[in-house]
Amino acid sequence: MRVVFYYPSMIIGGAELLFYRTACELHKLGMNIAYVDYHDGYIAKKLNDENSGIDTISIDKEPRKSLESQDVVILPANFARVLDTLDFCSANCRLLFWVIHPENLVPKLPSQIPLPEKSLSYRLLSFFLLRTERKNITSLLNICDEYNGIYYMDGACYRQHKSVLGNINSPKILPLFVPSKGIISAKFNRSSVSGKKLKVAWLGRIDKSFKHFILERLIRDLNELGLYETLELCIIGQGDGIEYIKKVVAECTEVDVRFVSHVEPNLLQDYLFQNVDLLCAMGTSALEGAKAGIPVVCLDASYQPVDFEYKYRLIYQGEGLSLGYIINQNWFPDENKLSIKEILLHVRENFRLHAQKSLKFYQEGYEPSNVIKELKKAVEATNLKPTCFPGKLFRKSLFVRIWRAFR
Repeated sequence: MRVVFYYPSMIIGGAELLFYRTACELHKLGMNIAYVDYHDGYIAKKLNDENSGIDTISIDKEPRKSLESQDVVILPANFARVLDTLDFCSANCRLLFWVIHPENLVPKLPSQIPLPEKSLSYRLLSFFLLRTERKNITSLLNICDEYNGIYYMDGACYRQHKSVLGNINSPKILPLFVPSKGIISAKFNRSSVSGKKLKVAWLGRIDKSFKHFILERLIRDLNELGLYETLELCIIGQGDGIEYIKKVVAECTEVDVRFVSHVEPNLLQDYLFQNVDLLCAMGTSALEGAKAGIPVVCLDASYQPVDFEYKYRLIYQGEGLSLGYIINQNWFPDENKLSIKEILLHVRENFRLHAQKSLKFYQEGYEPSNVIKELKKAVEATNLKPTCFPGKLFRKSLFVRIWRAFR
């Protein structure tokens, strides 16, 4: 059996890092591993430069290698909807879909349609255009579940699917794999950070989809506090939303902001530990701070401007293993109760307590050896194959045709 990770990408972000690290860990354990990427994709180049021993399979270079019947392919769940286009898959290879974002597979109108999500026009348009799509995706998910071929990274992802698509028969949780180098305990000896510049950081891809709006909210909230607080904000990450964020920063003169485009994965834990007092992030990026033993604010994603009074939460205050929700002006989670001013005050006055609680959240929910054990069980258990899906599920609905026209 060979385990094949599928995530073609030209850049590095939380999801790419997740797949890279998980592939490397399974390879260390003696498993036969391959990685599907562009021939010059970030992870493909990294694996080849490292002489990792992991086979790389290029999807954009001829002749293309086909996957074999003994392969188990691990993919982000959003690829389930376009499985019929992944022609490199053998009909008999087994599939394992991992829901690593709450919006994976959730049908939405194209972002280019200039209507607020809560408007009557948007809701009516969604009802007529997305009805068939929702039905098809729900059927697809239940087929995946029937054959043990889909797992959710946390309860927030399943909650989002349930709210939009209905109940999944037997949802299964597979937490993210975020390895740790071991914990440096020096910061736990420091009970507070009073009397010094507080170093805040954002970590994560800066896209123009669901992350740039919450980052903008964070910058503007910190800027308001900059009149009274001595703050520094370090923005670590890259993506197509970086120019948008730089324009926001230019308007915010009360907080000292600097940009770091990239930190090598093997250096990231030490970098955060040595340079950051409070990390603000979502998903795998939030876990990077938790495992480093620093306080972490878990941010929520938004596809609309966060132009309302957004409340924050520390990572351990979320429901279950949640690493971020999808929010809008009409809803954000009950766990979010603190202003950014209150968060900073808590960190200044009791740094050690919040650092220890962040670390405990990581250790109890995302301990690497336990996650790998569960992943290996999932790989063995899946019996999902491309042939399990009736062809009608992949017919292009009116929604898909419109989406492609706007893309």
